[in-house]
Amino acid sequence: MTLRLSFVNRSAEEADSSSSLIEIPKEIEFRENKIEVLRQAIREIVQMAKARYVYETAAYEAKVEARERKFQETGKKPGG
Repeated sequence: MTLRLSFVNRSAEEADSSSSLIEIPKEIEFRENKIEVLRQAIREIVQMAKARYVYETAAYEAKVEARERKFQETGKKPGG
């Protein structure tokens, strides 16, 4: 994943003043921190997706097993 940083002029005054050059390191630090927060969020989403997959797989396998058990008991295929 490639992120492209672009500098945003916060106001017309900052764009014209030389103090905006001093703000560049702060802006870079802010954006790097934001990127780290996003990376952490992605890690949490991936972890939740893995847990959901395990849960849904187990639920599906239980459902298939119940259908098979019903078929064995009745000798009829389940409808659907």
